[in-house]
Amino acid sequence: MKLPHHTLRAALASTALVVALAPAWAAGDAEAGRAKAQACAVCHGTLGISTAPDAPHLAGQPALYLAAQLRAYRSGARKHEVMAVMAKPLSDDDIGNLAAWFGTAMNDADFEAWLARAWDEHAGNPEGVLARLQADAQALLHSEARRPALLHLAHHVCGEHLGRWQEGLDLLQRLSALPADAAGGTADPAAARFISSLALAGGIRDGRDGLSVSDRIRVTALAAASLAAHDGTRAHALLQEALVQFDAARLPPGDPCTRALAASSNNLAATLEERPQRSAEEVALMLLAAQSARRFWAVAGTWLETERAEYRLAMSWLKAGSPQQACAHARQCLAIVQAQPEPGAPALEHFFAWEAVGKAEHAAGNQPARSQALQQAQAWFDKLDASDAGWCRASLEALNAQARIA
Repeated sequence: MKLPHHTLRAALASTALVVALAPAWAAGDAEAGRAKAQACAVCHGTLGISTAPDAPHLAGQPALYLAAQLRAYRSGARKHEVMAVMAKPLSDDDIGNLAAWFGTAMNDADFEAWLARAWDEHAGNPEGVLARLQADAQALLHSEARRPALLHLAHHVCGEHLGRWQEGLDLLQRLSALPADAAGGTADPAAARFISSLALAGGIRDGRDGLSVSDRIRVTALAAASLAAHDGTRAHALLQEALVQFDAARLPPGDPCTRALAASSNNLAATLEERPQRSAEEVALMLLAAQSARRFWAVAGTWLETERAEYRLAMSWLKAGSPQQACAHARQCLAIVQAQPEPGAPALEHFFAWEAVGKAEHAAGNQPARSQALQQAQAWFDKLDASDAGWCRASLEALNAQARIA
């Protein structure tokens, strides 16, 4: 039953009193509660997200509160025709288990907020994000749809940022074993790829022999990206291996490994661009990765990914000390943005295209072109919404600083 707002407020306000008067109880078994919750699914949903207009959401409610309410329905202290019937046969253990299951749930809005915060903070605080992911895993993985996002985050943080191969494997295996997919009884193929790539990158084992050609390429490319900040020689070898495998396989353009090669190559190039110094081999790997990202995004992506791949190439050539090549790719990035039909490309894409032109022309010593790029970047910055402007401001300030030095 969905309570009126004033009734719901009163019920919540009395929670402390209800819990205080309730007998002591041991923390329940969430996995046993999941099984028991099948009986609740018709109205409340297996995951505690209501499927009936007159039934409240249970996901994320405090376990003590849920247990107290179930005991009240069972004893008759709280009246509800359906809930009285449902609660009457429940044992104390059943109530504790159900409360533990629904109480560990995280609703979709909270999950999206958690995930967005994790990605926002992971580069500056990978240790903290990993700790939160380990601590919150069960509450986070409350539906199968969330599993790929959590696997991706765990793989990226443990691999590319921290190089904690065994710890990452343990976390990936834990996320794979949590029961969101228990009903299907089939191992998650995304989990298998992430686990194989982290094991390969860490030199723990090479489990690619049993994979399809497409999955083998994806695993190899993922491992190369994970190694970029830790072992450039092996990263280079693995990326080249993935490219050779792809060219030999003659897979169709829509094969998923095409997108995986594009994303992994982009991440690898971006990681190396951020290094304060690069060896000759790392420069060669950075350029190969940026070129591969451009090649595969042209097949697997839209104009947006292709334009951003041109931006990546411009930045990589700048880091490699080749401003003329950087200028060519920055101009191509701008051309793709300007070629978009009405209503045109978003202001954000215009801003970064002009930023790339400004940086490249500055490095090439072309001050009139740099000045034009700065003016255009400022004009497009002024059209950004507040959220985009906040994280683009540093880029604009860097362009202005270059102008003052020049």
